[in-house]
Amino acid sequence: MITCIVAMDEQAHIGFQGHMPWHIPEELYLFQQLTLHHTILMGRKTWESIGRPLPERKMLIASRTKHEYPYEQVQIVKDVTAILQYYQHSKEELMVCGGREIYQLSLPYAHRIYISIIKGIYPSDTSFPSYDESDFICMERIEYASFTWYYFQRKKDVSCDL
Repeated sequence: MITCIVAMDEQAHIGFQGHMPWHIPEELYLFQQLTLHHTILMGRKTWESIGRPLPERKMLIASRTKHEYPYEQVQIVKDVTAILQYYQHSKEELMVCGGREIYQLSLPYAHRIYISIIKGIYPSDTSFPSYDESDFICMERIEYASFTWYYFQRKKDVSCDL
């Protein structure tokens, strides 16, 4: 199973100069809780913006060039499509955490999307890629002081017991 998890502002901006243009502890805590004990996939630039392994998570870092990181829970992957195809049919959940290029590759495979819409518009040089929103249905919406959190499920994955 593949889940994309993203924080964006009201115009789908996700990054500025290699970092998130906001710092909202409550949203970061939500990210931590949702990704804890999962395998997460991110691009090299996103990894470098974090700069350290996230505790209690296996981290797959997508990179076209050979990089080595001295962390046991960090693994470099070159073939993102192969990883996505594996997890698409796996019961284990892969959490896709960015950046833009990794989201773009992952969205066609995603079963779920967790989106935090940060209130306001921030400086940005990177936006979340467009996707067919009609393929997903909103399963849950929670309003926080600084953001709204949404859980979207791919329609073909929703079972209706009527």
